[in-house]
Formats: sequence, C-alpha cells, structure tokens
Amino acid sequence: MHRISVTCFQTSLFEQSKTGDNTRDQIFATLSRYGIDPNEFHIIYVTDNGSNLVCGLKGEVHLRCVCHCLNLALQNGVTLCPSFESLIKSCQSVCTHFKRCEMNQSLPTSLKLNVDTRWTSIHDMLESISLNFQQCEDLLFDRNETFYLNDISRKVVMDFVKFLSLFKVASEEMSVDKTPTLRLVVPWFTILKNSCELKDDDHLLIAQYKSVVSKMLDEKFRITSLHYIATFLYPSAKRFLTFSNRLREEIYNDTRKIMKTIGIHEEQSSSSSTTTAETVKSGRKILFYVVMLWKNLQEISMKTMMMIAMKSIDILTPNFHFRKMNHY
Repeated sequence: MHRISVTCFQTSLFEQSKTGDNTRDQIFATLSRYGIDPNEFHIIYVTDNGSNLVCGLKGEVHLRCVCHCLNLALQNGVTLCPSFESLIKSCQSVCTHFKRCEMNQSLPTSLKLNVDTRWTSIHDMLESISLNFQQCEDLLFDRNETFYLNDISRKVVMDFVKFLSLFKVASEEMSVDKTPTLRLVVPWFTILKNSCELKDDDHLLIAQYKSVVSKMLDEKFRITSLHYIATFLYPSAKRFLTFSNRLREEIYNDTRKIMKTIGIHEEQSSSSSTTTAETVKSGRKILFYVVMLWKNLQEISMKTMMMIAMKSIDILTPNFHFRKMNHY
C-alpha cells in the first residue's frame, strides 16, 4: 500500500466575498504559484460541502469529503429529531453540573461534555454517562439531586452509544491522511445504511433517529464512479458481488477504460454476455486483470503512476457523474 504525503501549499487571508467564482480563482491562483496549471493537469478536488466550493468547482472533478458528509448527516439528524436533541441537552446538564461541583473526581472516569462542532463528541458524552450511570445516580442521590436524571434512560443512552459507535469507527477509518481511503467509502456507506434498519426491539426514540439518519445519508453522500472503481480494485472488497448486475457492469466498463491506458486489453469473448453466467465469467476475467494491474502498480514509479492517473481521469471525466445510491 502506497503512503500519501500531505502538503500544505498556502494559508492566506480571504478578503473578498466567498462566492463560488472568487473561491475558484483563489484555488487556481494558489496552484499556479507552484507551477500547477489547472487547465493542463487533471486534478481531483476534495472539499467539504460548502456551497461556494460546490458552485466554484462545478465542471471540475470534485469529490465531497465523506467525513464532512457524515458529520452533516448526523448533526442534521439531531436537529430533525427533537426528542433526541432533548436527551442530549439533559446529558449536557448532568455533565456541566458534575464539572461545576467538582464531582468528576469521584467517578471512575470523567464525564465528557460535547461540543457543537464535532458530532463524535455526542457519542463520547453519552458513552461517559453510560459507563458512570450508577455512580452518577448514587452521588446525585446523596445530594438529593436525582432530578438531573429524570429525563435520561440508561437503556436508551446505551442504545444510542451502540448505534453511534459504528459511525465513529467509520469516521476515524475514512479520515486518516497517510493511506488511501477512497476504497472505503462504498463499503462503509453500505454498512451504515444497514445499521439504520429498524429492529423490533428498538426504542421509539432510537427508531426515529435511525429513520432520519438513513434519509440524511442518502441526501448528503455523493458517490461517484471513482468511488466504485476504488472499491472494485481493492482485493478485500468481497462485498462487490452484492451489487446489482447493472451497477456491476457499469463499474466493469469504467475499469476497462483505465486498464486500456496501460496497455492491458481484455480478450474478446466469443459468446454473448447477456446471460447471468456469462456476466459472472466476464467479471472473473476482469478481476484477474485488475489483480495483475494492482501488482504492477506497486512496482512502478510514482511518476508513472501519476501519468496513468492523469490519463485515467482524462478518459473518465466526460462520463463523470453522481449515481443515486439505490442499487443496493
């Protein structure tokens, strides 16, 4: 696995209004200072979901930061689920009270107060309360302050911790900056969507939040051809064969385009590929070439890899589009 080198080109004061055009001009000007002409090089831009960035990079190969998408989905989910928002406020009151009265030192672990800018802090706060619930209850009882827990159900808190834990792991795995993470987006999206499926024993509150988050994931995530190809190229992505035949064929076709850029040509099949059996056979053949491609990529120079990447993006760009996540 190749390592990624992260470089900060520039930080500067943005004195103009942050419109799409001004933002794009600033990005292009920064790249030009380092001899990178955006009109000559095929660049993949990865940004958050800011409207000025979405507008300014329209027409470019633009990927949305998946962790920012995840943050938006969960934060908006809280706003759209008032009952969960009330539970969070009740937990905040408990954490604030324990900190103000210096009672944290009497607990096995300190209570953690969440911050608005990071949704993972909601998970951490709920987890800290869940782990210390009995001790908190005892301390508050001694102080005749058990009313702080009146609106907090330990079972509900534990259910939310369990649900949000998976999202936290996903966020941590997809936010590393030393190894490629594009291949993880499609598998994690599938896992997170499946985790939002309702269960018979779900509390009404967790069921409401699951439904809202599921809708937010569909709305905020933007899965592109490059995400699917990255998943397909990764040998451990065994879930690939769970895709629909139509989506699988689209990924095969996009992958073939990349393979041709380095001189790997698929042998022509003598029979039609319309039947399911022939489709699977074709898929196995492509998988063989992809494995060979994967091995070759680890032996060639970084310069050659960049040339291949640029050629590949050049071919894919005309057909680059967002696909709705309704293939599962």
